[in-house]
Amino acid sequence: MKLKEIIETSLVLLGRSELLETSLFDENISEEITESQQKEIDFLVRCFNLIYKETSADYLPLLYEEKITFKNGQFEFNLLTESILEVYRLYDNNDNNISYKIFSNYIKANANSANIIYSFIPDNLNLDEEVLLFGGKLLPQVLAYGIAREYCLISGEHSEADIWEKRYKDGIKIAMRKKSQIKIKPRRWE
Repeated sequence: MKLKEIIETSLVLLGRSELLETSLFDENISEEITESQQKEIDFLVRCFNLIYKETSADYLPLLYEEKITFKNGQFEFNLLTESILEVYRLYDNNDNNISYKIFSNYIKANANSANIIYSFIPDNLNLDEEVLLFGGKLLPQVLAYGIAREYCLISGEHSEADIWEKRYKDGIKIAMRKKSQIKIKPRRWE
């Protein structure tokens, strides 16, 4: 899903649907977006990026896996594809865990190469970029609630922010629940 679609939902939640009636959101409308409208959309994008990073850092980690090569038993974090937050696992090609020690800007292990699984903080997104929805665990609507919360907090509308905070946190709790299959024992009808 594109960020633009989540912003559309947040505009409706915030009662700002007039911003949807511009060429930015509807290609059938010839009316160009004004400078003040663009500032408002940019503000919502910044709110999204704040909530997206908060969600990935505090609630639902985004994981990335890649193969790394150690130099003198060390691997610099800045060589990773993503901005690392936490190491989840380091293992060899035979799926055996490798012990490691983490320092401020590198990881140390007694290995030449390994596979690393780590959580990361996503980069800031623009309107036309795809949003990672945490492995399908999180509904886009929950991120829209988070955007509405940030928007209201920054705008000084604290009572409104409390409403969106509750909806956002409830959505996060649902996404964080362990989903397991419900198994029902087979029964015979007599």
